[in-house]
Amino acid sequence: MQLGTRIFIVLLITGLSQRTVIAQDTIQNRIAFDYLLQTKDSMDVGEKAIFHFPFSNVGDTAFYFMKVRSSCGCLVPEWPREAIEPGESGEIKGIYDSRRIGPINKTISVELNGSEEMIILRIKGSVWPKE
Repeated sequence: MQLGTRIFIVLLITGLSQRTVIAQDTIQNRIAFDYLLQTKDSMDVGEKAIFHFPFSNVGDTAFYFMKVRSSCGCLVPEWPREAIEPGESGEIKGIYDSRRIGPINKTISVELNGSEEMIILRIKGSVWPKE
């Protein structure tokens, strides 16, 4: 695969109409995300949904996040600001504030120090009116 990136994808179905794609995406053998895509089929309008993207430092040196950006203002990312040492784990959170009814397809772009390659974390789902 390109630039030393390995991707293995396994679909995992969890309860309550939430699906998660499990993957390992490694940039220069430094970081491994447990999954790159999460979906939530049913959210009420106005609901704040939190999507968790756990990761581990699988390399032999520390790294930190240079850039973490979302594709819109309705998805706010939160991430560790300190260096992640080898063997340590953490998570990037995506907090989605659903104000519009309909399908969602949003991304969080992640860049590590010393790399120009981006990891794209994705959330998908549907927002429904309250009954």
